[in-house]
Amino acid sequence: MRILFLLCDAFGVGGTVRTTFSLASALAAIGHDVEVLSMFRSAERPVLPLDPAVRLRWLVETRPSHEDFAKDDPRQQQAARVFPLQEGRYKAFNLLVEQRARAYLYRSDAQVVISTRSGLIAYAAEFAPDHMIRIGQEHLTRRMNHKGLRAEMRRHYRRLDAFVTVTASDAEDYRTHHRFGRTRLLHIPNGVPAPQVAPSHGRTPLVVAAGRLAKGKRFDVLIRAFAKVSAAHPEWQMRIYGRGPLRDDLRALVAELGLHNRVLFMGVYSPLEPEWAKAAIAAASSDREAFGMTLVEAARCGAPVISTAAPHGPAEIVRDGVDGRLSPVGDPEAFADALLELVGDEPRRLAMGAAAREAAARFDPAVVAGAYHRLFTELAAAKTRPLRRCTDAAHRAGRRLRTAAAGSRGLPTGADGGSDELAFGPLTHTTATVGDVDVHPNGDLVVRLPAAVCRDGELSLVCRRSVELEHRYPLPSPAPGASQVQVVLRRGADGLTDGPWNLFLARPGDAGEPLVAGMRETRTLLDAPPEGPDGVHVRLPYRKQDGFLALRVWHRRVHAEVGDVHIGEETITVAGRLIGAAFGNHQPVLRLHSHTEPTHQREVPVEPLDPHRFQVSLPVELMIRQRGAETDRWQLRLFHDLALPAVRPGRLLDDVVDKRTAYAFPALTVADAELGPVRVQAQYTTANELSLLVEPAEPAQIRARAAS
Repeated sequence: MRILFLLCDAFGVGGTVRTTFSLASALAAIGHDVEVLSMFRSAERPVLPLDPAVRLRWLVETRPSHEDFAKDDPRQQQAARVFPLQEGRYKAFNLLVEQRARAYLYRSDAQVVISTRSGLIAYAAEFAPDHMIRIGQEHLTRRMNHKGLRAEMRRHYRRLDAFVTVTASDAEDYRTHHRFGRTRLLHIPNGVPAPQVAPSHGRTPLVVAAGRLAKGKRFDVLIRAFAKVSAAHPEWQMRIYGRGPLRDDLRALVAELGLHNRVLFMGVYSPLEPEWAKAAIAAASSDREAFGMTLVEAARCGAPVISTAAPHGPAEIVRDGVDGRLSPVGDPEAFADALLELVGDEPRRLAMGAAAREAAARFDPAVVAGAYHRLFTELAAAKTRPLRRCTDAAHRAGRRLRTAAAGSRGLPTGADGGSDELAFGPLTHTTATVGDVDVHPNGDLVVRLPAAVCRDGELSLVCRRSVELEHRYPLPSPAPGASQVQVVLRRGADGLTDGPWNLFLARPGDAGEPLVAGMRETRTLLDAPPEGPDGVHVRLPYRKQDGFLALRVWHRRVHAEVGDVHIGEETITVAGRLIGAAFGNHQPVLRLHSHTEPTHQREVPVEPLDPHRFQVSLPVELMIRQRGAETDRWQLRLFHDLALPAVRPGRLLDDVVDKRTAYAFPALTVADAELGPVRVQAQYTTANELSLLVEPAEPAQIRARAAS
């Protein structure tokens, strides 16, 4: 069948986009003709992967600098008339997108239209021809929707052929509170693909959580719970993936609880599967959860899930005591107890992880696509019944009245809305080549590319630092039937020197096209830190902000790896480990260099704890009074032997490419009688080297800026 999905913005990274792309791809795989229509286009190409068999189109360009942005169209400033007023995205919609959506649906030859949010359900109900099978999906829950929206949507629900929730409990809630008439009400869960990485082995002391840093996700509960875990098991770390309005508040909470060495803020990662596969435990602390995509993603990667028993999704995903734990909503103590139970019992943790992975197979997109295929078949049969034809005739009569009224308001009627046709797309979403990278235990990098690129002639993988500095590695011929080709970058033999490298695919003499970042499998950097006889040699693949693939290389023959950083009232104490050398009879010192006055230097003695471990306490007063300017950054150099070159202390031996934003070090504010309030904060640089920022702090800003 010909299937049309309606999405708000297919170029984002939200759960609705992810699950829609997954379902669309799975339906295409079983022979359906599938198209995704995005109301808005906010980027050049989607962030999330979409099967090339699925067409992607768009209606309205949102980037003002883009040539397709309709800046002079007066409809940009006119309110939408069908999109529900109480819908969360109402302000983003206007008459332009509404008229284009109506015209597109009028012309579409789709047999099935699936709307993915309330406002788009209204569009399908009002604009889709009656011969189409109209399906509405609820990716939130009934109770999450505004009371006014629930009332407004009643008439639209009755225009559908089916209304699908993602949980059984939400379907029952709708059944209790709404009369759907002829509309079929059922639940089908979201689909989550099998991960393209090996499952978690469950032994890395790491808790992983992911989601929008917003009120409903209650990351504050999780952080407070982890404080109890950290006190009993200081070797465990927690990583929080995502962004949102509460980022600064949560970082301040981490600093307040002294968890800045244990809780990392990782930002947005895509794809997230390799990060779930690093976790020994996955955690979710929401007050409410419509479904729980992250729970299923983690379970598919073999991580047991500890979740609050939030309505509605978690209890339909996690089997308490079998493949995870369910904890009361909003209770940090109970959540901490559940975490401690699995942290302290490795055999049970591993058994739960295996059970989670097995049970989560029921959410495979092929299973979900099968359920939708059966629904299409049943609804198509119902469309042909005589009673239904009479019902549709009545609806068509009503539609003619609505169309006439709409025409009097300036909306396009029939085929007269054709002036917008060229703006509809289609969008080519497969032009860029996706590169996957595996970091092997011996330090080798394996870059995997689609075998199909080899049909384009002689190609090379290019690692480029600058116009003058690049290395080219010819692509091998793919093996018969292989889906990918591999290029191996040997540790110590690939010519990649210290610094960032961008990756391209190029023909001889050509600059090439950048590779899109795919899977980056980096867990070996946690399991076996990259130390060897040549010192520290880290090659870390990462995704840049523009979505392209890059490598960050660090090579230190002698290195001072920073460990915990403790913030006291008068000192900042740094613990670390010397690699590639040992402390001897000479007194080691840490030299502080002023960034604003490079000749401005101060030395602090270092305390060796053994031939390799050390700690150093940096007096706050020295950093304040001896700084080279009002705002200054002290750069650190460790001399383990004054007769040998200095070492730059930093944190390199893990898989975190940007520690500036990951670590939420507390800011120490000192009320100096002469200089006024001064703020001192440890920070990592872009090269992941430790530094100390000193700057004035206004009294009113002290609390607001601490740990920002």
